[in-house]
Amino acid sequence: MMTNTNFILIAAIIMVIQHNASGLTCYHCEFGREGCGSPFNAKGAGVIQLNSSSYGYCVKQVYASNTNAISRDGTSNSACSTGTINVAAVTSGSIQDGYTVYCCSTDYCNGASTKMTNLVLGLISVMLSLFFLRK
Repeated sequence: MMTNTNFILIAAIIMVIQHNASGLTCYHCEFGREGCGSPFNAKGAGVIQLNSSSYGYCVKQVYASNTNAISRDGTSNSACSTGTINVAAVTSGSIQDGYTVYCCSTDYCNGASTKMTNLVLGLISVMLSLFFLRK
């Protein structure tokens, strides 16, 4: 007899294998490009969709001094686990600014606003909790 825990573990393994085989699709754009800022426009001229089997995460970087200065991309960087990374002042070209990196691991997830991403993850967590606590 298969318990709920075993079923969930097997389903998760199958989803990870399928996900890794097909790659991850992320939005790619640089700050200042049409559609990349806030509000995000996936159909903006500066936004493209990239799929790569090497992507483990989609990322969105928001600069501290200007929250409309946003860039989006995909990465294989294992330091980028799903969640938020706060980076202190970093010099990149002529820009020196702190920024926040939002990491996620589903297709097109770096297109969502931060508030929407947190809301969706919160609702999914509540729904799963209620499902497993139900007898």
